[in-house]
Amino acid sequence: MVGRDSVKIFPIRHLSPAGAWNLKQYLDAHQPEAVLIEGPSDAIDLIKGIVDPQTQPPLALMAYTDTHPVDTLLYPFAEYSPEYQALLWGKENNVRVEWIDLPARVFLALKREQKNTPKERTPNEETVDEVYEDELLGDSQKASLESDSYEDIRVRIAQSTSEVNYESFWERQFESISVPVDYQGSAYELGKQLREYEDAPSLIRAEDLVREAYMRRRIDEVMTEGVSPENIVVVCGAFHASALGEDRAALNDDELAQLPQRSCRLTLMPYSYYRLSNLSGYGAGNQAPAYFEMVWHSLQADTISELPARYLAKAAQYLRDSGIFRSSAEVIEGVRLANSLTVFRSKNIPVLNDLHDAAITLLGRGERLPVQESLARIDIGTSIGSVPKDEYLVSIQSDFKHQLKELKLEKYKSLVGSELRLDLRKNRRVKSESSAFLDLNRSFFFHRLEVLGIEFVEKLYHSSEKSWIEKWYLQWTPDAEIQLVESVLFGDSIEAAAAIKLGFLLKASNTIDNTSKLVRRACECHLIQVMEDAKRKLQSLSTENYDFLSVVNALNELSFIVVYGDVRRLDTDSLLPLVKEFFVQACLIFKYATNCNYAQAKELIEGIDKLQRLSLDLAGIVEAKLWERELIRLFQDRDQNPLLSGYACSLLVEQDLLPDETLSSQLSQRLSVGEDPMVGAFWFEGLSLRKNQILLVSQDLWKQLDLYVESLNQEDFLRVLVFLRRAFAPFSPHEKRSIIDRLNYIWEDGSDALKEFMETPLNEEEEDSLDALNDFDFDDL
Repeated sequence: MVGRDSVKIFPIRHLSPAGAWNLKQYLDAHQPEAVLIEGPSDAIDLIKGIVDPQTQPPLALMAYTDTHPVDTLLYPFAEYSPEYQALLWGKENNVRVEWIDLPARVFLALKREQKNTPKERTPNEETVDEVYEDELLGDSQKASLESDSYEDIRVRIAQSTSEVNYESFWERQFESISVPVDYQGSAYELGKQLREYEDAPSLIRAEDLVREAYMRRRIDEVMTEGVSPENIVVVCGAFHASALGEDRAALNDDELAQLPQRSCRLTLMPYSYYRLSNLSGYGAGNQAPAYFEMVWHSLQADTISELPARYLAKAAQYLRDSGIFRSSAEVIEGVRLANSLTVFRSKNIPVLNDLHDAAITLLGRGERLPVQESLARIDIGTSIGSVPKDEYLVSIQSDFKHQLKELKLEKYKSLVGSELRLDLRKNRRVKSESSAFLDLNRSFFFHRLEVLGIEFVEKLYHSSEKSWIEKWYLQWTPDAEIQLVESVLFGDSIEAAAAIKLGFLLKASNTIDNTSKLVRRACECHLIQVMEDAKRKLQSLSTENYDFLSVVNALNELSFIVVYGDVRRLDTDSLLPLVKEFFVQACLIFKYATNCNYAQAKELIEGIDKLQRLSLDLAGIVEAKLWERELIRLFQDRDQNPLLSGYACSLLVEQDLLPDETLSSQLSQRLSVGEDPMVGAFWFEGLSLRKNQILLVSQDLWKQLDLYVESLNQEDFLRVLVFLRRAFAPFSPHEKRSIIDRLNYIWEDGSDALKEFMETPLNEEEEDSLDALNDFDFDDL
């Protein structure tokens, strides 16, 4: 179409304060009739909310599919985003402002196709969504899905200008300016050169061409509606600038009809500077959002030359607040150093790297660590935006608000944190059903929020608390609002979203450990269908698993539901067959697990403890006698690991399952002259791990141990000493004194000489001898 070459193109980089400042000057000078901005064209209704006086950046325009699989796109804005300032300028001057990029519904469909296509590049993964954002090259996809060749181009540019990275190159050339520069022309030429040498993967390149053809179509449509090309300003990424003003074909109706689409919804959400920063993994962000806000305000006030002093003074103030005093003289010298570093680059305003070097040298006195936190606070900041509350609430926000009211939690939505103790039992002092189970329903709600990763609640664990008591810490933050909005990707309500997310986790789970945990999570969230699905998958996985610890851990999770299911109003009868099956399976494979080395045996003990406790807790449900027989077998079998055999002996003693004569006989065999000294040492260590009181007062035990130690030669004694020392280490002073009393009796020494000897501090030589044991090489055994 003739005339498009007359359209004014203003190339920008997203999150560019100098770009925003120069764009405002440009718009003031040319007073266009229409400002067309690279952004999703189906989000035009949200422009009103973006420029609303109640809106406070950073914020994001979010598009999300309303069908599964769920995908999302985010378009974040800071105060200094050129697009945001263009929208404000349009409102202030009553000028037509529109988005002209592909609709979000098309982008979402293209994203899904990319996910289903073999990858041509390594993506910078996000957690749930991949961020779409306009970068220097105007292409959000390029920012988060860069090819290696494109990265190489940026690296070469930085190297050719002796900059440490591309960010520093851009900032020095475009952001930190004290005299007017041709931002528009320079950015245009840079984008054109990058476009010429860029070698993106074919999918990305094809998408670029479609986007540009669509933007040309939108420009043509505005011209067709009567706006002359000279009165149109297009704000786009520099990468696309040279492709929009030329006489190239626009996307026609047939081509537009062939583009894939996915049904979606669009809304606004608050955003944070941390999420805009590179630290969060956001590909199109910058390294210092708060710092660039300082640059923006300095440009606005025409005080850019004062920025180094303000930056270093603020760093010094943060240090003073943390108790590290730095003088004004050090700040002044820091400013001088930053300016001197800039002179070497033939510039007159320091960039962020110069300011960092000055801060480390003067304020950190050559060390990064003292100033690291202060610099992070200045660079990243803690700013979190806001949007008009009710008008842009997504469905899950509305449900969250309703749940807070129903569960009487509205007062806890506060920036001041507080603890809340829940009693999950039925409150029989009230009449209504909702009041009787208020705390239980709160617990379901909190667990669902945890599953969704909404950091409004945090469970506090106290081992002394009863099973029906839960303690939670509640504190509202704007970040929780962001997490809440993002959770709409899983469902329209808290309950539905938690169920869908657990379903995704369940689908990805391929071990009985993880799957059993999901069964418990579904129980805690009171998501019955998910719990049933997880139970079926757990049952199918159990037939393929022969790992003792995995089976015990799964059984441990299931036992929680069975034992405390009534408190949570769950029918656990369907889980009982699975619990019985897992218990039998654990006992059957236990024999094979115990034929192991010392290191494996130490790991196995935790599983033995769990199964021992479960055999008692579930005594009326599982075959506890089967576990008893396994312990007796392990106790008697001299071919099994001696550490575990000794531990089994201790468990049997606790349950009063060993007659005195059987225990005495085993002691005399294990701690005898004919036994391998190391086998005896391992066995005694296992026996002593539970510090059983019956064993502590057993005269036979200490008599056999005394005879055993006496029988050792010098070499064997030194080897055994390592294990005996470790075996006695957990005993308390009171228990050790009790042992000394037993030994005094054996040695028929009624004096306190042994006690005095044991309580006498070691001399330096003795300390060194014991310390040498810590370096003992167990691999030699």
